[in-house]
Amino acid sequence: MRVAAGAGTISAQVWRRAMHGSASVARAVVFYGRVATRTTRAANLAVGAAADESMWRECAEAAYEFVVAPWRRAGHVDVFVQSWNVELAKRMDAFWNPVASDHAQQNTTLRCPIDGLKLCERTMWALLGMKRALALRARSARSHAVVFVARHDVYWRTALPPLLADDAVRLWLPFDCQLAYCRDGPQSAPSACAGNRIARNATRPPSDWIALSHSKSRYYGQSCEAAPGHPLPPLCSATVLIDWWFASDTAIADGFGATFDSFAAYSKLVKGQLDLSTSAPHQYWGLHFFQTLGLRRSCQVGHVAMHALDFTLARFIPEGIDARSTCTWSGEWQPYWRPPAGAACDAAAIPGYLTMCPGVPPRPLLYKCEHL
Repeated sequence: MRVAAGAGTISAQVWRRAMHGSASVARAVVFYGRVATRTTRAANLAVGAAADESMWRECAEAAYEFVVAPWRRAGHVDVFVQSWNVELAKRMDAFWNPVASDHAQQNTTLRCPIDGLKLCERTMWALLGMKRALALRARSARSHAVVFVARHDVYWRTALPPLLADDAVRLWLPFDCQLAYCRDGPQSAPSACAGNRIARNATRPPSDWIALSHSKSRYYGQSCEAAPGHPLPPLCSATVLIDWWFASDTAIADGFGATFDSFAAYSKLVKGQLDLSTSAPHQYWGLHFFQTLGLRRSCQVGHVAMHALDFTLARFIPEGIDARSTCTWSGEWQPYWRPPAGAACDAAAIPGYLTMCPGVPPRPLLYKCEHL
């Protein structure tokens, strides 16, 4: 799956080869968190309130079809399950047959360690769930080439290629590009596409031509538009805006519990360095990955799968809609990017790298969809 240094993208041929692998390679798939409902987010769901079981099952079936099954065709896969849904524990364990599981109910025991940070306890429960989930894998006797960890309510729409973590790419994150459709096809000027935003619950874009821009324009009210000679505000480069899953080597996965163990220290950075009054996992992930571990600075972060087109959250999809994708990227570009190797890598100079959208061509791309 390696590409030439500096190339960044992966060819369609290599992308197809990535769907196969060695039976001797073992991977871990870890699910975590609290399933809520289509109308109520986990942060707002009362303690003890039941999840939407049908929503969870749709996500589990999609995750099996598009992640676990293709990864098992490329080698061995161990599944681990943590949840804050005791009412779904038996169903989750029966569906996934995990190597290990851990189910418990949230309560009112967690207290924010600093004042003036909204939604603090919500973030603590999310990070504690991840710590407990990843601890299940750490106690496994098997060695894994990569650890994939995801929320239960991620709805997969296309296949995620079997990833590997290595010295060059220790962490895989999704692409989070600004998406726009281009009605005039490949000749569309970027300005003609810019206003045509793709709805996040769309089963297919209105056009087969898509324009990708390098960054969201604003995060939490701060401008994140890249400009020569003007570094991005710390918030922009310390935010993992799509914090629904990641894949990493075992060292990163085993150490991720520090986001909960050092919650007070990270919270002080959220309030002080990032100037935020709201706590969210976005910044705890970002501060840990990029500031504590320095993974972007050392160019060890790759990107794969496009937010909204390849996966989304179940709550964005109306009930009863089959949102599996009928679309494929055509031509030489695929949503898979590895940073340039060695001395060729200057993270700050790579357009879109600090805001989760590197290596995208400036021209409209063909995203061909079958008609249902």
